[in-house]
Amino acid sequence: MYNAEVETPRNDASYGLYMQGDGEGNFKTLMPYESGIYSVGEVRHIKKINISNKSSYIFAINNNTPIVISKN
Repeated sequence: MYNAEVETPRNDASYGLYMQGDGEGNFKTLMPYESGIYSVGEVRHIKKINISNKSSYIFAINNNTPIVISKN
């Protein structure tokens, strides 16, 4: 199941892109092996949470189990 607008073709050829901001409007792109973020599927929402005083992120993936990624 690949959702897209009528005018937009299907986009399923990438693992996504993490862009690390410096707080001044500049961004650096990081590959999954650099960022530690890798998810398979259509990510619908990402929410930042704290688990044991560590920043963590819940990835809601369409038609799949959510995944949790924690910063080291």
